[in-house]
Amino acid sequence: MDATHLYRMLVFANVVEQGSLTSAAQQLGISRSMVSQHLKNLESRLQQQLLQRTTRSLALTQAGQDFYHHCAELTQMAKQAQQAVAPADEQLFGNIRLSLPEAWANTKFLPSLGAFHRQYPQLQLTLTLEQQHAAAVDLHPDVRVMVGDVIPEDGLPLMQFQPLLVASSDYVAQHGKPLHPDSLPQFHWLAANVSQLPSSWQLTDSSGQHYSIRLTPFASCNSVLALKSLTEQGLGIACLPDYLCKEAIAAGRLVPLLPSYHLAIGQLFVVHRFGDNTPQRIRVLLKFLQENFAE
Repeated sequence: MDATHLYRMLVFANVVEQGSLTSAAQQLGISRSMVSQHLKNLESRLQQQLLQRTTRSLALTQAGQDFYHHCAELTQMAKQAQQAVAPADEQLFGNIRLSLPEAWANTKFLPSLGAFHRQYPQLQLTLTLEQQHAAAVDLHPDVRVMVGDVIPEDGLPLMQFQPLLVASSDYVAQHGKPLHPDSLPQFHWLAANVSQLPSSWQLTDSSGQHYSIRLTPFASCNSVLALKSLTEQGLGIACLPDYLCKEAIAAGRLVPLLPSYHLAIGQLFVVHRFGDNTPQRIRVLLKFLQENFAE
């Protein structure tokens, strides 16, 4: 395999990770037209289309997804080779692509970002805020903080949270409170993106009795923060993570409902794409997340 082909593989990986030809060109220090030519030559040699390109977006084909994983490994090996001979203090330079759930990022992580920057001023963070119930936006972050019911084997646990049923004090004053899970369908239900909703909600009482409730949203949106706003305005009942609504409950803007029943505990955890060969800059971020947010 010739050196030119290896370089084109690195260019392709950079385009995928940067999300555009222009950003990749800036990162590589070459022209956009040169990046485009490298991609064309690479696809010609492989006899495969790797990217579907429009004037506004890039999307990987299936062949492109398969090929990217190998190119990313090549890129990572090159970075590790450089880090292996770099002085320890120089290993904390560079960029980290970090994806976070929007609500948790705004409530917990972003207020602590200044502390991370002061501790590691040479590290740059590229943040992508994702909707808690949505498919991943950034397909190739270095580190991703995720929400789920179960922590995967490669996941690093951060914290648990309790989903709460809440409504505004005005809504409760006008419509009353549900006294039993079976009465929830009688109230206006506010929900996240309908396409991501469970077919039914599972509540459990103190004796361990389970209740499965099917609810049709009165209104829905693709943002947990927007959902909280709609709830505080008195549009209905919503299920929100406790870390997001504790302050509003303490201030009286939101009222917890059905306190004798609870939904399943949620898990917040971290994954990264480096396996056992984790760069120093990633390790310090993981350590920061654990020290500041792990329970």
